[in-house]
Amino acid sequence: MTNAQENEKDIICDLNDPDLSVVFFEKAVFEASNLNEKNIALLEKANCYKLNSQYKEAAETLERTFPNLSNDSIKFLIGYESALCNYLDANYSKSLLSLYQVKYSTKSEDLLKKLTYLEILLAHEKQNWKEANNLVNEMAFSDSIFNDSINLLYTNLGEIKLKDPEKAETLSYFIPGAGQMYAGKVFRGITSFLIQTGLLGFAGYSFLNGYYFSGTFTGVSLFYVFYMGGARHAGYLAGEYNEQAISKRKTQIEKYLFEQIKKEAIF
Repeated sequence: MTNAQENEKDIICDLNDPDLSVVFFEKAVFEASNLNEKNIALLEKANCYKLNSQYKEAAETLERTFPNLSNDSIKFLIGYESALCNYLDANYSKSLLSLYQVKYSTKSEDLLKKLTYLEILLAHEKQNWKEANNLVNEMAFSDSIFNDSINLLYTNLGEIKLKDPEKAETLSYFIPGAGQMYAGKVFRGITSFLIQTGLLGFAGYSFLNGYYFSGTFTGVSLFYVFYMGGARHAGYLAGEYNEQAISKRKTQIEKYLFEQIKKEAIF
């Protein structure tokens, strides 16, 4: 790029306008005289998308690069940013693929350390606590107290008793409301039980008194809706319970770990 282009880029970035920056860097991609310059412009464009929380667009932009035609630092940056943007977009399979590709083509120990934290986060998304714990230990932190603490946190995380969504749903089929109670929502379970037994009672009362239409289309129909919906909802509540139980501890570990990473200046 010329000095004028560099100044123009700086002005655009200073304006904190990612959308305008995207247009500028796409122009730079088009005008690039070689593939290395094109890679750099695509990296800048992807970064603008990332700053604007458009992670999918950032990852797709990086797919247009030719990393093998750049030097090692640019090649690493493309791979790392691709893994990071896919992770932020919750596309964990693509993120892991990009991470492994750059990991096995990088020889620098310092650069490999930069990948480990992201690899730990991906292990968390797979709920593979043992793998994540092993990766943390591989980082060889100098603080023994931290090492003992983080290992204990992972042990506690692995011992969380999770709810089985299928079991919650099945329980609700046998006893309305039982699945919600199993999922830790006792009040909702009692409410579901009372509503469904009330609807069955209404249907029975209607049939006994000859009100077959209202008994069928009000009592039985509404009971069926609440019965099926309640069972599915119980499964959802069990999944929600698991997510909340894991998320709280997982976030605690990630925050604690990142503070130690910054403290030891790994990044």
